[in-house]
Formats: sequence, structure tokens, C-alpha cells
Amino acid sequence: MAELELWQFPYSHFCEKTRWVLDYKKLPHRRRSLLPGFHIPTVRKVTGKTQVPVLFIDGEVVADTEVITQRVETVHPDPALFPSGDLRDPALEWERRLGEKLGPFIRRAWFYDLLQHKDYALSVFCVGAPDKAARRYRRWWWLLKVAFKLSMGVSKKKAAVAWERTETMLDEIASATSGREYLVGDSFTIADLTAAALLCPMFPKEWHVLGEPVLPPPDLAEVAVRYREHPGMLWAQGVWERHRGESAELRES
Repeated sequence: MAELELWQFPYSHFCEKTRWVLDYKKLPHRRRSLLPGFHIPTVRKVTGKTQVPVLFIDGEVVADTEVITQRVETVHPDPALFPSGDLRDPALEWERRLGEKLGPFIRRAWFYDLLQHKDYALSVFCVGAPDKAARRYRRWWWLLKVAFKLSMGVSKKKAAVAWERTETMLDEIASATSGREYLVGDSFTIADLTAAALLCPMFPKEWHVLGEPVLPPPDLAEVAVRYREHPGMLWAQGVWERHRGESAELRES
């Protein structure tokens, strides 16, 4: 098997979706963690875009979480994440809608709160970075913070709207899973993986699901408390606990 390499942000829920796909299929891979903002020239050079995750697979460079999942499913179909028959299209539609109507809004709302806490934000962004790179990153923080706000449309008003959109999708997930384990059919699919991965920034902070080095400030941790008993969140946490499994990352010996 050709070696797979994933370029990622450790804290990103979109990257977590791709990590979960690779781990679920037990595909050994290496991970290269990039510093947000500083990553742009590196990623643009190989994809022409600026987003992560980026997956190197069988000599190809693949970007965008949905495209990555489709490519991995084609090359490594077992265990399957795409159901067969009449369930395939509903599962892929859930994946698409969650990627458009849930993931970006959680990111925008989360970033608004995160950027208020310089030290914690830097600790999250710099996970795994060499000390020299982390020190350089800290020196550029003021400019990076402005760039993040502009690129993601981060503001107090837009964050409030983003939480409203997130709650709408949570309600929809709760309705779709009422009395059942999965969004589509009777088994785990890409629909369930996508929902749980994109909701994981709202999981209990003690779980450290995105590798946060320390617990967040109280107002950031309060987000998890606010939604703790929502049926959609309880369902997503159950999916995580049943299906997340072990990492297939190849680590340096």
C-alpha cells in the first residue's frame, strides 16, 4: 500500500472528519500539522487553494473533505462508509448538507469566542509545532487574528447567527434520529461520521477530542455545557463513543 499523508490542523473539525475516515478504515497514514495562516503558501503550492485537509493518496493530491472521502471510499471500500442501494443518496445528501450548513457555522461561532483568548488560542493552534515556529507564530498573532476575522467573517453578530444555524441543524439531527441509532438505515455511515465529527468542538471539553493541550477558559467551556443535554448532541456523543475507534496514524519511532 502506498503511504498516505494528511495535511491538517489538529483542532479542525473538518480535519477530524478526514482523520476519522482514515482511522475507521484502518489506513496507516502520516499526519503533517500546519500552523493556520502560515499554511497558505504551502497548501496553495500543491492544491491551488488554501483549505485543509489535504490528502496525498496513490500519487494524487486531494483537497476538500467530501472529495477526500469519495476518493478514499473508491480506493479502499472496506469497511464501507457509503451504503448501497437506495440509502446511498440520502447518506451523501446528509454529508453535503452537514458540510455546508453545520460545519462552517460551528467554526465561525467557535472562532469568535476563541480569538478573545490569546494564550489559549495559541496553545490550540500550535499543538505539535516546533518551539521556534511557535515563538514566531506568537509574534505575528495580532496580524493573524485580523486575518482570521476577515477570512471567516467573524463578528459578534455573525457568531450569534452562527449559533442559531447550529441549533437549527441540531434540532434537525435530533428529529431524524428520534427512536433510532443512525441518520440513514440501520448501520453507521458517512452521514453519522460527518455529523459527529463536525459537532465534536461542542463535546465535553474534558474529552480533549481535538487534542486541546489544556482545558479552555470558562466562557469557552460553557458552550459544551449549554448544549450538553440537547438530544442531537447526546446522539452525536453516542456515535463518537461507539464508532470513533483507534488512530491509524504512523508515528516516528
